[in-house]
Amino acid sequence: MIHFGLESVSGYVLYVTGILAFLLSIFWRPIVGIYYLVPLIPLQTGRYALNSFPLGQSVVDITLLGVIL
Repeated sequence: MIHFGLESVSGYVLYVTGILAFLLSIFWRPIVGIYYLVPLIPLQTGRYALNSFPLGQSVVDITLLGVIL
């Protein structure tokens, strides 16, 4: 298996990308949030990296709220 050394920063990348997808969904196009959520929802182990951040457990709900708004 090839490793690129991103395991330690994957939580940060997902969290910052989630914030960016939320903001872009509100102010630009809602499809950005959908594109963020499509690969994220089935990967529960990837979402476990977000649990250590503030509101990390609610990233999916918050992004869906941004898409609806």
